[in-house]
Amino acid sequence: MKRKNKQRKRLTIEDRMVIQACIHQGMNITEIASRIGVNKSTISLLCLNYT
Repeated sequence: MKRKNKQRKRLTIEDRMVIQACIHQGMNITEIASRIGVNKSTISLLCLNYT
């Protein structure tokens, strides 16, 4: 069974606010990524670019 390709989506401001709140709560990148529904590398790159 083939997987359908997901369309890439940009993180919304709400996603970014959730990420910020999760970081302040001490959640790790994997937990945040699963909560938002994106790959953990997306969260990692975002953290590197804005810290």
